[in-house]
Amino acid sequence: ERVQFESLYSQSKAECARMVEKAKLETEVVRRDSQAVIAMVQRDAQETLWTLKSEFEKEKAELIKRHREETEALKAEHVCSRDRMSEVLGKAKRDGQDAVLSSRKELI
Repeated sequence: ERVQFESLYSQSKAECARMVEKAKLETEVVRRDSQAVIAMVQRDAQETLWTLKSEFEKEKAELIKRHREETEALKAEHVCSRDRMSEVLGKAKRDGQDAVLSSRKELI
């Protein structure tokens, strides 16, 4: 019985050692797979970040361009309005002067 017990004990011990080694190998595979997945997610996140940043910069540039164009259009409108106002005021002044001269001529 003792020989049989020692044999079973030895077999069990060897089986446990194999199971431990197998678990270690599986753990290492899972660790490597996890690291690979983490690296992949980090790359994807970085690519997404660069894409978003690029889209943001394009949109920002477009908004700046549009703002400049609108500002230039408003400036041009202002100049036209100012010039038109000067014309109207000039005409009113001339008309007023003409009216004064006419009334003076009538008085004479």
